[in-house]
Amino acid sequence: MGIFNRDYMRGDSQFRLSSPASWNAIHMIVIVSLTVWLCSLFGRGESDLGLLLNHHFKASWLALSEGRIWTLFTSVVYHEGLFHILLNLFVLWMFGRTIEEEWGKWRFLRFFLIGGVLGALAHCVYMGATGAGHTVHGASAGVFGVVLYFICQDPRREVLLFGVLPMQTWMMGAILVGVDVLGLFGIAVMGGNVAHVAHLAGAGFGAAYFALERRGMLPKMNSGGRRSRSRRRPAAPRKQWMVPPDGVNPYTGRSAAEEQRLDHLLRKVGHGGLDALTPEEREFLMDMSKKAPKT
Repeated sequence: MGIFNRDYMRGDSQFRLSSPASWNAIHMIVIVSLTVWLCSLFGRGESDLGLLLNHHFKASWLALSEGRIWTLFTSVVYHEGLFHILLNLFVLWMFGRTIEEEWGKWRFLRFFLIGGVLGALAHCVYMGATGAGHTVHGASAGVFGVVLYFICQDPRREVLLFGVLPMQTWMMGAILVGVDVLGLFGIAVMGGNVAHVAHLAGAGFGAAYFALERRGMLPKMNSGGRRSRSRRRPAAPRKQWMVPPDGVNPYTGRSAAEEQRLDHLLRKVGHGGLDALTPEEREFLMDMSKKAPKT
């Protein structure tokens, strides 16, 4: 296998639109959210459309007490403000792609919606308990769930916070959660009108889901998001070249140590680009690429 044919060196990050049946979960979330946002631009004020959106797409303790349970779902795709929707959808795309590729469309979509609904519900209950009447809307709780699951999967992966500041994912998670905890105590690091409880509930769901999954307490699902059935025959395992501990792979001509280091460097390139490599690491990568696989 050539070094640029490995799964983490491949990927399709382009946003292509074709028939709705071919959309993945992130496509669906983006398209529905943008459609609702565009409707909100034409429904400002006391227009019929504006009243409909305010009544059916914003969750609150009052809405739940009146029986509008569906607002827990519809509020997840409703945003006010261009920055609000762009930030949520960009972060979802950035951290959710690899998870959806692993899980499949429907499992990822259910995970995102459950995180969003739990966040909205937690906010409404908190507002009801404190006597406040603030509504909640937006995908932030679902996005926080995705981000925290991603962090739990690889807590030491290096990312660029705000596209500028390099740090490991666990540190980014600590900052995000810490900001919302401070917000609950009135220290508005992110400004006012932020649903801190919803964020924390979504983050807690993502971390709890990962912990339960690691302990085997969740049903296993196939790539389509369905529960696997014992009567189905398992897929045949892929053939792999076995490399002796001190030997050479007969297919690639590389030693086990070279293969291990190559995997590490390719993950590093896949995350931070070639600029993340030292000159010595680049030279090693070029040397390995010259070892063409035998056919």
